[in-house]
Amino acid sequence: MNTEKTMNVTYNRKESLGFLLSIVFRVTHNALQQRFNLENIDLTVDMWLILNSLHQKNGQNQQQISADIQKDKSSVTRILDNLAKRGLIQRTDDSKDRRNKIIHLTDSGRALIQRILPLVIEDNRFIEAHFSEDELKSCKRLLQQIYERCNHFIKESKFILEQRSKA
Repeated sequence: MNTEKTMNVTYNRKESLGFLLSIVFRVTHNALQQRFNLENIDLTVDMWLILNSLHQKNGQNQQQISADIQKDKSSVTRILDNLAKRGLIQRTDDSKDRRNKIIHLTDSGRALIQRILPLVIEDNRFIEAHFSEDELKSCKRLLQQIYERCNHFIKESKFILEQRSKA
């Protein structure tokens, strides 16, 4: 068993919620990327996340996309640049705020999504096939609670750091 003892505290990272979530994320991310490669889809999973975000709600700005997929703005900018070069998205000026660009899917972007969606659905069904409906509902509910708790922790941490910097 891989455990570390620090000041009378035992920690087994393989039982850590953060570690397990990280591993599951990486494995599912890698599996989807492998599926794209097998299907000769020249796209990264991060590109797919942005295209799918726009598929769900076309006409978002970069900040909205960044918040939706939980990716930093500079990474989203690089991915958007790549998607624009490929002709999958287009940026237009925001009539309400000249500093913003509104991102829309192009016809090519929508066509690629229609090609990818069945694969993603098939992969999700494969993963979910070994679980009952109740298990899946419980899992999704718990994951949502973990997400909310982590966001609360982030907000609290930022507040504490702001208070310390003012002192």
